[in-house]
Amino acid sequence: MSREGGRKQEEVQPAGAECAHAGAAGHGDGDVPAFAKDVRRSIDEQLVSLRDELEKQYSEHVADVKSAALKDLVLLSDRITVCSRDAIAMFKGLDCECLEVLARAGLSPIRAESHDFDPSAQRVAKTEETDRKELDGKVARVLRRGFRDESGRVVRPQDVVAYRLRKECGHEQ
Repeated sequence: MSREGGRKQEEVQPAGAECAHAGAAGHGDGDVPAFAKDVRRSIDEQLVSLRDELEKQYSEHVADVKSAALKDLVLLSDRITVCSRDAIAMFKGLDCECLEVLARAGLSPIRAESHDFDPSAQRVAKTEETDRKELDGKVARVLRRGFRDESGRVVRPQDVVAYRLRKECGHEQ
């Protein structure tokens, strides 16, 4: 303490000085280089964590932009297949080109291996009644193509028509 103008004044230490001395004391008296190494290591770990988070967010953003563009191409492909028979013949090459662009971007059409309905890759858009019990729940036909990305994740499921067993009037099954 010092006296100035007849009054006692306490000396003020810079902010964080007590923490620095306390931290250094934990590593041995006056071992400031070890404390500085610990601080540097902590900062490096935080920077790595921030860089990883930034890379993750960037990848997600790129995936979102890519996904939006691919969905537009998928819709264009849909419009081509809805056209009249003559127009389909004329635009078949364009449809193939769209599929090639989608393939280069990592999307591929979902190809059903059987007529069994696959809820992970297909969506029932319509049902068609049948009297044949063995067809109940099976896929009758594909209405709209579905697509997967390179990782196998379904970007858009196939829209399908599924058979449904016809219920007889007055009888429960």
